[in-house]
Amino acid sequence: MANPPEGYLPSYHQTAAAYLLPNDAPEQARLQYQAEALTDLVGGRIILSDLHLPPHARVVDIGCGTGAVALGLASAFPSARVFGVDISLRTLRKDVGWPPNVEFVEGNIFDLAGRDERFQSESFDFVCHRLFLFAMDEWVRYMNVVASLLKPGAACEFGDYVHRYYNARDEPIDEDWQSLQVFKAVAKRKGFDMDCGNTIADYAHDLKFTDIKQHHFKIPATRWMVDTNPETFRMGYNNELTESLLHQNVMKRMLQGTEYGDEEIKIFQDEFIGKLEATRHERYFPFVVTTARKPQ
Repeated sequence: MANPPEGYLPSYHQTAAAYLLPNDAPEQARLQYQAEALTDLVGGRIILSDLHLPPHARVVDIGCGTGAVALGLASAFPSARVFGVDISLRTLRKDVGWPPNVEFVEGNIFDLAGRDERFQSESFDFVCHRLFLFAMDEWVRYMNVVASLLKPGAACEFGDYVHRYYNARDEPIDEDWQSLQVFKAVAKRKGFDMDCGNTIADYAHDLKFTDIKQHHFKIPATRWMVDTNPETFRMGYNNELTESLLHQNVMKRMLQGTEYGDEEIKIFQDEFIGKLEATRHERYFPFVVTTARKPQ
């Protein structure tokens, strides 16, 4: 994995969906490496749900990105029919062979659910997503769609970040970062949930889901955790290379078109990147995997 080339200007999905990240080749490389690094982080597993799928089960990975999770599920459950859904398949990995039981579908799950014959109500044995922090601005609606797709008693799993920063002593360090507080306030106003890694359990509880469990992990800003937590190596390396540019672009995309002008946005970007750089050798943010079941 390498840094984007000098002068890199990201390109984005041409869609009305809430998605703040690019869709170009450098982003595809970042997403693929991140997917592999997250698998390392959680102990080499694609998912943490204790799945016992019936024969000919139906599975969907929503927001499949490069296809890493959907491809892994298709290989792990060869008798299942696995779908990967994304608003754009531009970042889909095409340099590997696909198992015969996987199908990738371009579209918004809000448009597909209940309308496309492949995504009818109560037709799925497992629904999952990974990393919607910067991709979802209608959480209640989305979780209701998930519930509508699941068969009674079927399992679901959601892995997401929490946009908070802590030091090596697990103390919050970002409460006085003005740029981050502005970013979060605008995000909340737009419907994003910067604590979604934690709060997905609340959405599941509101839907009367059962067996709700959360698994907590730490994502280091660099490789400073490797001696005690070797499974963090690749996530730390990923952040060393991509964190500053990623957050500069996301902040700009979030704040554009609001009450903040270009000069103010640039000031916020500079302050935020400065805070990230100053704390990079002892900072982490949470990654939370939530598992649950739709009631019978």
